[in-house]
Amino acid sequence: MKFRFTPYYIDLIFDACLKSFWRRTALTRFLRQCKISESFFATWAPEESKRDLLDRLFLVLPTSEDGRTALVRMAKLLMEQSTFPDLQNWEDSAQKIKEAHDAVSRLRIRTRTNNILQTFD
Repeated sequence: MKFRFTPYYIDLIFDACLKSFWRRTALTRFLRQCKISESFFATWAPEESKRDLLDRLFLVLPTSEDGRTALVRMAKLLMEQSTFPDLQNWEDSAQKIKEAHDAVSRLRIRTRTNNILQTFD
């Protein structure tokens, strides 16, 4: 089955992913759960930020069926979040958690409003 997402919807997934994980290890663990290949992680340079990594990743994901399937997994897992343990115990945790909650809420609303992913269950 072909998955087709609008650029806006892909941006919502990107934003929720970016704001839900602060540490590299937590982001890596999440992306592995979404079946992102180990060879991709091998390209993550120590000086590269998580935003840079996600920029590179989100450029290639929509271009293949496996990548679009990974986007479906990401969206579903991100929308399941109700807490953000990786964002706790920071000086600005309250702000980080609010931004992550808002990003996930926007993703949920867009998904429900447009019945996106309904056929992918």
